[in-house]
Amino acid sequence: MTEDPRHSATASLHDNRGPGSLRVERPSQSLRELVIETLRKTIRRGDFAPGERLTERRLCDLLGVSRTVLREALRQLEADGLVDNLPYRGPAVALYSREKIIEIYDVRNALEARAAELFAERANDVDVANLKSVLDDLGRLGSDDNHEQYLALIDRFYEILLRGAGNALLRDMNASIRERALLMRTRSTRHALYVQQTVSEKRLIIDAIAARDPQRARQATSDHINAALGRVLAALAADQGATPKRVKSRKDDADA
Repeated sequence: MTEDPRHSATASLHDNRGPGSLRVERPSQSLRELVIETLRKTIRRGDFAPGERLTERRLCDLLGVSRTVLREALRQLEADGLVDNLPYRGPAVALYSREKIIEIYDVRNALEARAAELFAERANDVDVANLKSVLDDLGRLGSDDNHEQYLALIDRFYEILLRGAGNALLRDMNASIRERALLMRTRSTRHALYVQQTVSEKRLIIDAIAARDPQRARQATSDHINAALGRVLAALAADQGATPKRVKSRKDDADA
């Protein structure tokens, strides 16, 4: 009796390889996600200038992807506030006005000040130690060190802070506003990294957190973000060849 070749092939498959060998390994990220992350990092680094057009043909050639994948990625970056889709011009790196920058930092101030307050109340000692460790790493950076290393440490700082605050909705809202703020920080750091100013201001936040003083942590965070806003506006004015106007703060309102 002649053996059915289909049965033979099936038997060989199970005998020699086993069903477990048929498992298809899935990549940790889809192609769309990889393109989004690549473009996000590129925009953060300032490789594309604010307002610069993102032409599909050029990006498809650079990334080696289809227009469909690229358009999906650009739509996500537009939702994140990093890309503007301009009428008759197409997608471009977001270019924020002075007024828009102030709006972004005003929201950032409210969110991060509250996060610091909650962190001081809720975070365990390990979280506090980890936050301090990241800041120590930041303090060891020089102004000529790798920009991406600086941004990675800043991301890590806020990852610990927002997780320790114990408010998932606050963390999600902050993620959106921080993408916009990071674009502004890239603008400011084209002039200087301001590492030591940033570290000194964040050190005051951590001192208040370590003392478990929520109100002082909140105020130190608010002061830091106001100072960061001033640096961004100064950089914007330098780009435009103008003298920056003073931003009126909540403290000014309180003193009035």
